[in-house]
Amino acid sequence: MFWDDDPQPAVSGTNEEKPGASFQGRTAKTAIFHQIAYTQAQCERRGRIYGTKGEITYDSTTISVYDFATGEMTTHKPKIDYQSGHGGGDNGLARQFVEAVGKVKMDGWSASKAQKQFLGCTLDELVRSHVAVWAAEEARVNGSVVKWQDFWEEKVEKFLAG
Repeated sequence: MFWDDDPQPAVSGTNEEKPGASFQGRTAKTAIFHQIAYTQAQCERRGRIYGTKGEITYDSTTISVYDFATGEMTTHKPKIDYQSGHGGGDNGLARQFVEAVGKVKMDGWSASKAQKQFLGCTLDELVRSHVAVWAAEEARVNGSVVKWQDFWEEKVEKFLAG
C-alpha cells in the first residue's frame, strides 16, 4: 500500500508529551503486508514494522521497540489472558474501552485524550486502520491495486452520505 501526503489541516490541542503542540497532516507512507498460512508457529502473530525513527518487532508475547536516535531497545511484555479470544486481546480492548469511558464520564477527560491514553489511537485512526485492511483484502481477492482515495470515497464517504 502506498499513501501520498495527506494535507489535513493542523489540529490545535494538547499533547501530553509536548504541551501546546499542533498536529500536522499525515505524511506519505508505504506499507507491505506479507502473510504465510503454514508456519512452525501456528496461531502466533509475528511481525516487524520499520519507521523513520525506529522499528518495532513483536510476537505473541513480546513487543520490542528500537529507537534509531538513541540506540535503545525497549521491551514490553503485555499481560496475556490465554483463556479469552486473540490471546487476551479481546478482553484487553474491552477493559481499556471501559477505562476510557470512565475517565470521560467520571473525571471529565476529553474523548480524544481518553482514546489516546487507553486505546492508543483516536476514533479516526481506528476507522482508517480498519478501512486499510478492507482495501488490502479487496486487492488480494481481486488480484488488483486498490487506490486509497477511490476506495475511501466509494466505501466510506458514499456510505456516510447515505
